[in-house]
Formats: sequence, structure tokens, C-alpha cells
Amino acid sequence: MKITKVELENYRPFKGSGIEFNLSTNGGNIILIKGKNGAGKTSLFHAVHFVFFGESKEDEGFSVNAEKASEGDGITSVRIWFTHEGANYELLRQIFFKKTTLTTKNPETGILEITKGAKIEKEEFSATKNGIPQTFPSAEREKI
Repeated sequence: MKITKVELENYRPFKGSGIEFNLSTNGGNIILIKGKNGAGKTSLFHAVHFVFFGESKEDEGFSVNAEKASEGDGITSVRIWFTHEGANYELLRQIFFKKTTLTTKNPETGILEITKGAKIEKEEFSATKNGIPQTFPSAEREKI
């Protein structure tokens, strides 16, 4: 499998749509990702895992960009293009989220605290092989 491109929308630190990573290997077999601390290298790795397997129960909601979630309802998505054994694949996983606001009283100070975040409404997955829609049951398996 050779990943050729990754596109993100409101995924972890990447806010907005059309954020692309074109991964050219110039004929080689290795992709190196270089960047400063906090630039999103690990989030790019998580995005590849997310598009194949979705969020785990422990990470539910963490894939949504926090700033976007605080602004209102929206979509988080990861799309990946790759080649494998001569075929071209495109996978897309989307999370549809609603803005949430939780007000709690700090038991120590008595001050009201507001927490903003995202509630996952729905998750969708789609895949194509050489432009033809595909079904991959393992990609839609239940989360453990």
C-alpha cells in the first residue's frame, strides 16, 4: 500500500476544509513527515488510523477540532487516497457533530464553569476502488 494523498476537514488541530498532504515518494517506498513540535505530525498519523478504523470509545469526540466545535455544529472528515496491488483506492470517514455546552459548579470554589465541546451525532464511511464504490465490513465493525 502506498498513500498518495490525505485531506482533512476540522480534524484535531486542523481547522477548516481542503487541508491536503500530497505524499510523493519520488519512486521510493518511504514517506517522512517533518515539522516542529505541535505542528500536527502525530495528528496526521492519527488521521490515517481514523479513516480506516474510526474512533475508539476512549477517543470519542477528540477527532473534532475543538475551535470548530465551539463555533457550532459541523463535520469532521478525513479522506485518503492510496494505491495497492495496482488499484487506486479512496476512503472517506466523516463525523457529524453538534456543539455542546455543559455548565457545572466547581465544588471547591462554587463558581460556575462552562465546558464547550462536540457531541457525535453520526459517523459515515465510504470507499472506492478504481472509482467503483466498495463495501469493507471490517471498516464498519462495532467499536470495542
